[in-house]
Amino acid sequence: MPGHDKYRLTYFPAEGRAELIRLIFHAARVPFVDRRITFSDWKDLKPKTPNGSLPVLEIDNQAFDESGAIVMWATRKFGLMGKSDAEELKTTAIIIQANEFRDKYLLPVFLEKDPVKVEGLKSDMAEGLKTLFGRWEPTVIQTESNHFKTFSYMITHSLTAADLAVLYLADLAAKLMDIDWKRFPRLAAVLRTVRAVPMLKEYLTARDGTKARITVHTQTEWKADGERCSVVDG
Repeated sequence: MPGHDKYRLTYFPAEGRAELIRLIFHAARVPFVDRRITFSDWKDLKPKTPNGSLPVLEIDNQAFDESGAIVMWATRKFGLMGKSDAEELKTTAIIIQANEFRDKYLLPVFLEKDPVKVEGLKSDMAEGLKTLFGRWEPTVIQTESNHFKTFSYMITHSLTAADLAVLYLADLAAKLMDIDWKRFPRLAAVLRTVRAVPMLKEYLTARDGTKARITVHTQTEWKADGERCSVVDG
């Protein structure tokens, strides 16, 4: 894999804790290998990981884990943190809030087996999401391009990882509940802006169109222009 093996991200065939990392790589046009292992593969791989957890990011064959640390590193490394201290702090805050919401509300729903308890957890999640989105809604920034198009972002007049974190959380939550976007028109505009980013469009289209492959071991190489150069199924 010459030219494409500096970064390799390993996770299960799901969005989970790895998806925000993937979005950052794609938005930044950074080539990487998106390795998705089956749960049966995990038994043999687990002892070989730094702390027995996924995702793992390999940088020149050196392995690192802790998704939060990887997200923050990639955000700074690839220039998606903002241009000032204030923008960096605001971007970091939204990333942390999105991940905290995922861990507090979303993961328990995915893991719970009792249908009655699931409904209760979903109700709590809906209230929590209403509060969080209500806090984010007034902060959205709108900007117009030379072509009189309006773009919406969370922190500044260009894309940051905060915008990707909003997309990440919204997509995860949408798997479990209907979101009334009429209540949050500015956030909905952010999602439209982010989904239209050329380097994300192909990935999001491929991701959302291949849900049936969740049990397949795949290793996908993504080039800097956002195109897949190969997909290897195991």
